[in-house]
Amino acid sequence: MDVPFLDGLTNVNGTLYFAVEAPGRTTQLWRSDGTATGTIQVGTISFNSSTSFVNVNGALFFAGDDGVHGSEPWILAPPVVARLFYNNSKFDQIPVASDDADDTALAVDKLPYIPGNGRATGENVSSYSKGINGLFIDLAPGHGEITVEDFTFRMGTSPDLAGWNEAPRPSASRSAPEPASRGTIAWRSSSPTTRSRIPGWK
Repeated sequence: MDVPFLDGLTNVNGTLYFAVEAPGRTTQLWRSDGTATGTIQVGTISFNSSTSFVNVNGALFFAGDDGVHGSEPWILAPPVVARLFYNNSKFDQIPVASDDADDTALAVDKLPYIPGNGRATGENVSSYSKGINGLFIDLAPGHGEITVEDFTFRMGTSPDLAGWNEAPRPSASRSAPEPASRGTIAWRSSSPTTRSRIPGWK
């Protein structure tokens, strides 16, 4: 019996991406959430040579062939990604209001905690002295604008999310125009969110 060969296993936000090479067939991209029904082929992307996947801040980078354009760079990312930034800091020139300078305050070493992934690690926890007071919400193109009313914010440190308390209401929000598709949500630095986990997605 021919046994498929798995290559490039890469964990991206709790989803395992990998290439499946079966004898006599092209190598295809698959993903799995650890269940039988959640293990599926991703589109029609194939690979002509050895597979190399790179996870960069929750996005999967690789070279693949969709059968039309030949081998070219690809990026797979969740439709909504929350990223922490240090609002009202030296990095964004100390403004409390949300503006373009916030982009320079992105916490590149922090990623959202995903419910069900066990204990949070250092990359999921903020130790900023002013707490979690700024989030970028990166959206898929065409998603449309967002407002504070589109979200429910809770805070806590327990693995049981049901025990988290309601977080203070954000003091500011804005959506960048297309094609940037980045929403910004900010809190006043006095809000009691210090060292809470960075919100994730299910």
